[in-house]
Amino acid sequence: MAAATPRAAPVQRSPPLSLRSQGGTVTPLPDLDVVDLGRRGLLAPDITSPRVSRRQATLLRDEGGNLRVVAQGVNPTAVLTCRGELVRLAGGSGADVEVGDTIVLCPGRMLRDGGARVLDGDEAYTICEAEIDNLTVAQARPHTHPFLPAHRL
Repeated sequence: MAAATPRAAPVQRSPPLSLRSQGGTVTPLPDLDVVDLGRRGLLAPDITSPRVSRRQATLLRDEGGNLRVVAQGVNPTAVLTCRGELVRLAGGSGADVEVGDTIVLCPGRMLRDGGARVLDGDEAYTICEAEIDNLTVAQARPHTHPFLPAHRL
């Protein structure tokens, strides 16, 4: 008789998250450890600025579900925290992010105007909790995207 193998405990993941654009488009965040953000990343259909790199930033998720954004592009990336703090990122630097924080890809106008606020036309995406089943078809983007990594780390 074969010995029973105990099941591994399920990994506790955070609730489903999405990125909400300034225009109100909600893009579900895939349950992947690495997600590229940029003209060839998850947000490609929404990005209008040619100053945003193909891979402007990378969103990393650790085993506990915590998120970190890392600047990858030539132009800077910024995070406006839910507490109103502005964090500038460039050259591979990163910052931990959470629900309510806004990731600003290529925040030139925002940084020039010296504000800790998102301006109209900024490529800004707020991390929000989202019950994907409750999103309307017009709001939700599909979970798969041709430029997302196909593997988990």
